[in-house]
Amino acid sequence: MSIDEIIRQIDQWAKDFERKVEQLEKVLDKRVTELQRRLLDELKQIIEWLEVDGKTIKNTPSNIRQLNRMEGLMDRFQRDYINTELRAFAEEIVGVGRMTVGYYEALGQVVAADQILDMISNVIGVDQSGNLLRGGYLDKLGRSDEVRGKLRDYVLQSVIQKRSLSAFQRGLKDLVVGNTETEGALQKYWRQYAYDVFNSIHEIANTTIADQLELKYFIYQGSIIENTRQFCRKRAGKVFSVEETKDWKNDPDLIDKKTKEQYNPLVDRGRYNCRHFLNYISDEVAAELKKQ
Repeated sequence: MSIDEIIRQIDQWAKDFERKVEQLEKVLDKRVTELQRRLLDELKQIIEWLEVDGKTIKNTPSNIRQLNRMEGLMDRFQRDYINTELRAFAEEIVGVGRMTVGYYEALGQVVAADQILDMISNVIGVDQSGNLLRGGYLDKLGRSDEVRGKLRDYVLQSVIQKRSLSAFQRGLKDLVVGNTETEGALQKYWRQYAYDVFNSIHEIANTTIADQLELKYFIYQGSIIENTRQFCRKRAGKVFSVEETKDWKNDPDLIDKKTKEQYNPLVDRGRYNCRHFLNYISDEVAAELKKQ
């Protein structure tokens, strides 16, 4: 292929990848929303467990002990519903890894595809059969400890404050599935820890392959939308060398400066929820693009 043909192919791959990731995130969000509805249905059992005085929750040791019973409910919910979603999520993550490998193979590069995909499986914590590994990333994600903590606090405060059953039900619904102003508990949690994992996995595979192939340049890919951060606006569509990224942590537009020493520009890019990604390119392609 000529340099111009390679550039066109890279551009088309980037558009396809961005579209694919957006589709995956939308599907994931839909499934998480459904998980929230199922979780609310399961949590309605709590009302049957609580001792009440008329229509008011009683502040009793028995009611507080129901927090332990709720933990068992959450364990069952993880086993019966969340883990099923996580296995599908794992397949999609590995699929993104395959797309990353395919990018290099389409450009005629020889890539150790099996090793890269095994590495991704290890990173997310699944075995060769797609089962979750205890203590791995997906297993910890599935425990939803932050969500569990919020639910425990809500039920505990409801007991201590002797809330009415109607107020308890309204608050539980707002917490679990959200309302017009806020997202539900699982959506918030997954958005923080999972929604941008597709791009992150791409970069983990990307940097490994680029290092093996000794590629020194990349295109900072991804379109600009209304809420694109200034950090990414300055870089989108441009060519950079790996060397040039070493001072990106000092960019005043990079968010979360308190942890800038842990920032890895080749993986973190514009940091959490960043929708941009890198396409590594040869010296020849980089030289041609820099002319344009």
